[in-house]
Amino acid sequence: MPGFFIWATVQFAWGAMVVRTYFRARRRRHLNWSGVFLFLGAYWAAFMANASFDVFIEGPMGGIWLWCIYGAGIGAAWLYKRYPTLLTPAPPAPVPTYVAG
Repeated sequence: MPGFFIWATVQFAWGAMVVRTYFRARRRRHLNWSGVFLFLGAYWAAFMANASFDVFIEGPMGGIWLWCIYGAGIGAAWLYKRYPTLLTPAPPAPVPTYVAG
């Protein structure tokens, strides 16, 4: 039972972090960041749903991808906290105008 509670706590904390950061990005109108967190959260939820019916994450075909999504979520939250404009597209460069003559 202690292993289950540790596992559930770790997964709940990660899920809460991603959901909280998703809503923070939506509130600040950082749509690219909110899309990243929605993507990561959806994949994590799919892994958790699959894990409740199958031993999918006990093997490399599921476990490696779960922990890659997990690490990417932590990294994305860290980047968003420190560099929130990282995914904001730069304004287009001005087009030089030439006057004939």
